[in-house]
Amino acid sequence: MNRMKMKTEILPAEGEAIAKAADLLRRGELVALPTETVYGIAADARNGAAVAKIFVAKGRPQDNPLIVHVTGPEMLPGLVSEVPERAQLLMAAFCPGPLTIIMPRGPEVAAECCAGLDTVGIRMPSHPVARAVIAQSGCAFAAPSANPAPEAEPTRVLDASARAPLSGAAAADEGTRVIPARRPAPVRQPAPVEDEEYEEYEDNRDSVAEALIRWVPPITAILCAAIALCGFVYYQFVL
Repeated sequence: MNRMKMKTEILPAEGEAIAKAADLLRRGELVALPTETVYGIAADARNGAAVAKIFVAKGRPQDNPLIVHVTGPEMLPGLVSEVPERAQLLMAAFCPGPLTIIMPRGPEVAAECCAGLDTVGIRMPSHPVARAVIAQSGCAFAAPSANPAPEAEPTRVLDASARAPLSGAAAADEGTRVIPARRPAPVRQPAPVEDEEYEEYEDNRDSVAEALIRWVPPITAILCAAIALCGFVYYQFVL
């Protein structure tokens, strides 16, 4: 495999840099940028050639699937073939945020993202830079952490910028761009959603639904009776 050192260009997380990152993604290049967990190295998830550059740049095994990042459920058609009810509930409760939801793979997501699986991991990041790049590029992006395997994942801008000159494919001649957060503070990796949290959310939802089912009919009946009484009084004593 032909490899080369890639030039790193560090840009501030604002207007022109966001637009440049969006343009690079649309053209099939790699962009390193912050998420709410770690710095990631991103490529257009619908562009198989672009996604393949991630594996070359990181030295990542191709049987290790990638997470696809979107701004919201409106971007899911084509990336997934179905949004199960449980996924809808999880998105409503925890997204945007550092939660990856596994769903059936759709026809538009690049095969390179899924490592031969019929599912794809979807995440809706809350970090404003990641969301801005997705919005301006129109690209759902695949993004693992911006570090050569098996080094530790970068949680500071200095970590990401030091590791961004990754060994990459010679075709990636424009190199990797690192877009640091405005405040280069460390970010932490949260724990996965536990079954108890999901069950508690479901229980709360069911309790609200049961309360509505229990109280809406009698309240409706009382309102109807009150309206009828007002009508009776009006016709008897006013007209």
